[in-house]
Amino acid sequence: MLAFAKRSTLLSFALLCSCKPAVSDAKLVGIWECDPGVHGDKRKIVFSADHTFTAYSPELNSYSYVESSGTWRIDGDELVTDAKTQLGEPVTGKGSRHKICDLSERAYTGKEPGSEEVLFTCKRIH
Repeated sequence: MLAFAKRSTLLSFALLCSCKPAVSDAKLVGIWECDPGVHGDKRKIVFSADHTFTAYSPELNSYSYVESSGTWRIDGDELVTDAKTQLGEPVTGKGSRHKICDLSERAYTGKEPGSEEVLFTCKRIH
């Protein structure tokens, strides 16, 4: 009986921590401040309704430096970005794919597909 209770608790915890299957484009549109924790510096990312994005790096305590820009789309529960410029220069093949978890009106977390490690946490700033 104790083994069943432990498995049940672990399963419940896993379900609470797992990502939701479908993400609405409209919920992601806006301005987000993303904190990658130990993986780098905070970024401000603007996801526009026309499926373009602009990512800003902090510079002198403001987000005035455009780090990258390009297009974005939702594929199931994953955010797929395709950078068209990086550090002011045109680029190709600089896309990324992140699993979106716990998306609400105010925040979401991102993970590598197939991993449970949280790579970054974003909060809506507008």
